[in-house]
Amino acid sequence: MTYTQAEIQELFIKFNRLSRYEDRIRLYDQHFNILPFTLPAFETNLYNFFSDKNLEQFDAILCQERRSSIDLKKSFLFDKEQYTFSIKPLNSNYSTINTYFIERFLHTREYLFAHHQEDENNDAEQLLLAAKEMVAVLENKITHDLRRNALTQYATVFFRGLSDFNTWKVPTVTTRRKKIIELYMYAVGFLYGEYMHALQYYQSKKDADNLPVGIEEKLLLLQEFGFIDAIRNRFPFLNKADLDRKIAEIIYRITGEKISSFFGVTKRG
Repeated sequence: MTYTQAEIQELFIKFNRLSRYEDRIRLYDQHFNILPFTLPAFETNLYNFFSDKNLEQFDAILCQERRSSIDLKKSFLFDKEQYTFSIKPLNSNYSTINTYFIERFLHTREYLFAHHQEDENNDAEQLLLAAKEMVAVLENKITHDLRRNALTQYATVFFRGLSDFNTWKVPTVTTRRKKIIELYMYAVGFLYGEYMHALQYYQSKKDADNLPVGIEEKLLLLQEFGFIDAIRNRFPFLNKADLDRKIAEIIYRITGEKISSFFGVTKRG
């Protein structure tokens, strides 16, 4: 985005009036984009997410961070007058900026669950089984591969985020300065925990909806749709006691459940 001098002057005054570091970070990100690179999109398919192509991109980002040590600073020069917006953290600000990055990455959940909600409702059990299998395969790989390769490096941070979600349900933020790619991997692991938790919820909800209907509900449905009245009309010659037994017998043959006249369904109007 291109800014005029007047716009930068106004923004610079606003920026310097902010006393809280986190407010300055938010304003900086809103206008200048705090991320100096593009990160691979989060996928629920971990095989795709940790593909060789993505691992190469993660490595390239890590090299860029190590080599150039991201400035987190933006400068503008107008008529020999310079305006500098800097959010470079001091030691006391590391936890604040780490928290901001993690929360920013966790906003992916809005897209994630909107995109997958229909599938989760329909196939939650299969998706959950697939997710658990992918987590197990990935964990087995990094557990038994003692080399410090790219997959081990990034997946270890991913599992730290997954573990924190399963344990605490809130991210754990370190006070030490972390690379952006590390914070992203941690957030992705935390997101995956949320994803699996959502699948468990959808599955349990679906199971509850599919519970067998109780005999009381069955009788009410039979009565509502005129089934009981149809039996009465079919056997008008039976007395009350015999009609009760006949209705109970027919319901038993249909539902496999024995009833008595306790329910009052054979009561004549």
